Amino acid sequence: GERVFDSVSELTHVVAHGALMGARGNSGVILSQILRGFAHGVDGRDQLTSADIANALTDASTTAYKGVMKPVEGTILTVVRESAEVARITAVHELTMVGIMEAVIEEAKASLERTPTLLPVLAEAGVVDAGGQGLLCIYEGILKYLRGETIEQAASDPFAELHHAEAPTGEYNYDIQFIIQGSGLNVAQIREKIATYGDSVLVVGDEANVKVHVHGDHPGEVLEYGITRGDVTAVIIENMQLQYEEFKAKNAEPALPPTVAVVEQPGDLGVVAVAAGDGLRRVFESLGASYVVPGGQTMNPSTQDLVDAVNMVPRDKIIPVSYTHI
Repeated sequence: GERVFDSVSELTHVVAHGALMGARGNSGVILSQILRGFAHGVDGRDQLTSADIANALTDASTTAYKGVMKPVEGTILTVVRESAEVARITAVHELTMVGIMEAVIEEAKASLERTPTLLPVLAEAGVVDAGGQGLLCIYEGILKYLRGETIEQAASDPFAELHHAEAPTGEYNYDIQFIIQGSGLNVAQIREKIATYGDSVLVVGDEANVKVHVHGDHPGEVLEYGITRGDVTAVIIENMQLQYEEFKAKNAEPALPPTVAVVEQPGDLGVVAVAAGDGLRRVFESLGASYVVPGGQTMNPSTQDLVDAVNMVPRDKIIPVSYTHI
């Protein structure tokens, strides 16, 4: 049956952790930090008041910005910041949660519409930011719940065309993501070190789990550093140059996947691979992969999918996770 929580504080912390483990990209990780900040803002609360929502949204915005080394405006960050500011102002005279969420949604919609003016790549594509649109959907869901509505009952407008865009901040080839598990982890120290390997740095988490994201040219060096901090799991390495070339050629026949890197697997070391399709799955299995997770371009597995795969492999050593575009 459904799990019953004793307090809103307990619930929000569970939701934040679930969002981090389910994140599939930058916006997902930032969303997890929005939820983490919200959870911090309601620590110790059994129930929510309208003032609590405004304060928690402010904490959500602050936490999200702190998690990104170089925050980019015109993204989900802008939408959460501007909507949180309106929540704080509205809470001065509005005592109902419905009233506050209505104001938050109105500002989130306006903020979303402004994202192309802040991020040129969105303007060029004629779209709004997908992460910001996703946050707006969550806000709308909260308001529908407060009104006693359901998704089926509520009329909805067609979604605006969405686009997930990475700000062109550098010339690095690889998108590198992984989780460090350990004890006493220093998030700020790890973030500072990761920043020396590239750009688009996003390092978030706590003393036990730190999610790392960076664009760089030497994935091995980044992973080596991660291993010095703790156990490295849920590794994803994507070749962004290949992704860009595939995007440009989207109307042509899809190119064959790049050559799969052969991973030597000693007897006490397990390998978890991510592969799209049965063909690549068989290739990885023939190379000795312990477990193959379904996934690939535009269909990234979640962090939890990778963690589950790692836990299924009966090995004692740290398990590297391979990817089809290494």
